[in-house]
Amino acid sequence: MECSTSLIFVLSLLTFIICIFVLAKISYLHKTLKNIKDELSWQRRLVPPPKRVKPVEKPIPP
Repeated sequence: MECSTSLIFVLSLLTFIICIFVLAKISYLHKTLKNIKDELSWQRRLVPPPKRVKPVEKPIPP
């Protein structure tokens, strides 16, 4: 009887720890993904948009 209750306690503790670990991992990944997205958007903002090259008008020979 004593053995089974301790076993259940240990198993519940393990599952609790695993759950916390998984949640922490997910939140960490989410945060890093958000940081990467922010950095990319910043880079996009810093890089000026490509200027449209106007076609050079050739001077008409007289």
